[in-house]
Amino acid sequence: YGDPSTALADPLVVLRVRDAKANWNKPTGDATLKWQIDSRNMIYARYARGYRAGQYNITNTAAEDFSLVNPETINAYEAGFKSALFDGRLRLNGSVYTYRYSDIQVYIFTDVGSVALLNGDKAKMTGGELEFTAAPVRNLTLSGGVGYTDAKYGTWVSPVYDRTGNQIPTTPKWTWNVLARYDVPLASGAKVQFQTDWNHKDNFYADPDNTPSGYGGGRTIGNATISFVGPDETFTFRLWVKNLTDKMYATGISFHPVATRVGYGEPRSFGAQFETRF
Repeated sequence: YGDPSTALADPLVVLRVRDAKANWNKPTGDATLKWQIDSRNMIYARYARGYRAGQYNITNTAAEDFSLVNPETINAYEAGFKSALFDGRLRLNGSVYTYRYSDIQVYIFTDVGSVALLNGDKAKMTGGELEFTAAPVRNLTLSGGVGYTDAKYGTWVSPVYDRTGNQIPTTPKWTWNVLARYDVPLASGAKVQFQTDWNHKDNFYADPDNTPSGYGGGRTIGNATISFVGPDETFTFRLWVKNLTDKMYATGISFHPVATRVGYGEPRSFGAQFETRF
């Protein structure tokens, strides 16, 4: 692998060439059963089989790192409902699911500070979601949702590690979000909108070893806007604030032999925005 033209232009470039080939074939597809109970209520069940192709691990330059990564297979089972209650003023959707992985593909941080892709054995995600949209009184809209995911590896042992039962990286157990918007109609046909939304993600690990230094704490982030919307929504002028509480939170964590690198979300910010439609 490498670019021969680069090697010729720069004699200091080491070109390592390796010829390799692999082929995979696996069936995929999905099937869904729905029962429309009435015009406002429906339940369903779904099965899907997914497939992520294998590849060669060429993220590192050492010859021993040029390894074959096998395909990942997922069998997904889901059941849920969708409903409209109280003359459509409350919409409620819910689902439960389980995802079963075979030869799950996992990125790991190596001892030299690079990233390599390899196969785990089996893994399972099990959880559920509940979402709602409500209009309890005129001009007020509420919406939100909550989700739970239990995501763990199965048996995954080698002479140097035991990842059995570890939490799958960047998969928090609990998430939730809420939004409230209130419209104030004006005689001109315009309106003023007041909106705030909040979202939460639980704690997570950044790597399959669940390294303590790669533990990201949970965070709750809030935003707010005040908007002036012109008649027929021809234009909108909006004032906004993001990260109201100026929360410091990790969005990504990577490891290096010398130090752990942490990426953080944006601090509190504010601004104005103008939109128009032609």
